[in-house]
Order: sequence, then C-alpha cells, then structure tokens
Amino acid sequence: MVENQEKKASGKKFLLIGLLIGVFIVAGLGGYVVYQGQKIKKYAQDTLNQKLETFANIYSVGPSKIDYDPIVCSGLFYIQCQSKHLTLKEQNNILFAVQNLKLELVDIDTKSTEFAYSFDFHMPVFAEYKNIIPFLVKGTQRLEMKKDTLNIFSKLKVRADSYDFDMDSESDLYLQNQKNIDLWKDFFDPNFLQQAQINLKKFGYTFASKDFSKALYHIVQSENPQITQEEYKKTIGGFFDFIVSLISFNEEVYGLMQQVFGSLEMVCVGDAQKSKLNALKKETQKDKRIDSNISIPELLDFLAKNYDYKIETK
Repeated sequence: MVENQEKKASGKKFLLIGLLIGVFIVAGLGGYVVYQGQKIKKYAQDTLNQKLETFANIYSVGPSKIDYDPIVCSGLFYIQCQSKHLTLKEQNNILFAVQNLKLELVDIDTKSTEFAYSFDFHMPVFAEYKNIIPFLVKGTQRLEMKKDTLNIFSKLKVRADSYDFDMDSESDLYLQNQKNIDLWKDFFDPNFLQQAQINLKKFGYTFASKDFSKALYHIVQSENPQITQEEYKKTIGGFFDFIVSLISFNEEVYGLMQQVFGSLEMVCVGDAQKSKLNALKKETQKDKRIDSNISIPELLDFLAKNYDYKIETK
C-alpha cells in the first residue's frame, strides 16, 4: 500500500516537472517570437518612414508639396503598416491622393516572407477621367530562398470603374552574398536588387472591360464633340500603331507588339471585352537570365525571343 502511494507521488512529481518544462519551453518560444515581432515591426516602421520622408522631400518642389501621415506598424505575428493619407498638392489643388496605404507582413522568416499591399487612389484635378483612373491597387508577393536563388511569386490587381486589370508572375533571382541575406531586413534595402540576375519564368495579365470603350469614347468626345464611332476607332488604331512602331526595332519585337496591342485595341474600341496574355519561358531558354539594369529595348528583345505566348481576345 505504502509502495503504491510512493509510486503515485513519484509519478505526480515527474508529471509536474514535465509540465513545468513544457511551460518554460512555450514561454521561451513565445518570448522569442514576441521579441522578433517587435524588432521587425520597429525596423519596418522606421525604414518605411525614412523612405516616405525622402520621397516627400524629392517631390516637394516649388509650389508642389507632399503631405502625409507617418506610417504606423502594429501587430506581432501579423504585422500591418499603414498610412491614412498621402497627397500631392500644387497650391490649393490636390493633384493626386493615396489613402489607406497598407503593407501587411505575414509568414515572416529570414529565408521566406509574404507581404500584401493596397491603397486607394484619387486624382481630383482629373475628375472628368474618373471612370478610367484606378481607384484601388493591391497585390501580394511571396519570397522564398532556395539554395542559390530567391523565388518570387507576384500578383497585382488594379481596379477602375470601367475595367479590371490583373497581373501575375513567377521568377528566380540570383543575388550576391546570398548566404548572408535576411529577407525581412534586406527587403527594405534599396540596394537589395542591384547587380541581381533575373530568370523570369512566366508572367501574364488580363484586361477585362466594364464598358471601358464607352468611357474612353466619352473622354475623346469631350475634346472633339463631332467625332463619330468610326473616327474614334481609327484614332485609337492610329495611336496603337504609333506605339508599336515607336518601341519595335526588329521583326520579333514588332510581331509580338502587334499581337499584344492589337488585342488591347479591340477592347478599347468595344469589339471585345477581354484581352488576356500568358507567357511561358521556352524550354530551350529556361535557364537564360537578364540583369536587373537591362535597358527597355534589350528587355523587349529578350521577351520577344525567349517566350511562348498565348494571347486571347474575347
């Protein structure tokens, strides 16, 4: 009887010790996570405000001035940084206003991170163009370090009264000194992508009209009340032909731009409701990279020669 009681007492003692050890481990991990969260939050807030101040100083020239609310970051496991407004004014006129600017950091790690951003956009001085000016921009990016590359998955959404624009891409970045990269910290460094090489694996976009052609026609008509629908179509066609000729310097680029802008032209004149493009790296060129400081002509040439395209117009 006495022996059984001793065994029970001994078992309770070990159980209590085990529980205490578990509590200490959980408390220690929790404390570390809180500490890391506080450190990341402070670094993000300080760095973003420094960048915002620099931006405001650069563009506050002469009669133009940028006013903004400082960015405030909150949270520990899910960090959200927000500025309620940023406006560019010239005298008493607001040229543009960004409201509810948000940057949300989730799944934070030194080797992987995911963030989302969004803001409302207004241009009061161009009220007559309200239907074609975006009112909302938002997107996400997922960054993951894998061996010698940084994988980036990006999504962008632009919303306007007369259209929706969506874009996505997947790429690998090859950076210098990758072993020393701390993603949540280096992400805010403006030199992060300098001298990086990029393998853009695939990308695509969808431009979906919500009476975009009517909105654009009314704008053109406000400048030229006598213009007919047929004249409007010729004007838009001539504009896109000019763009294609301006940026096309060889046959490959010219052929691709004709397809891309031809599809967009059909949406702009009301002959289609959607223009969709998907580009996938050719298998024979899958390891080919570009430099981050590549010129626009070089980039267009690279895109024309190294991808298979599927362009849909509906």
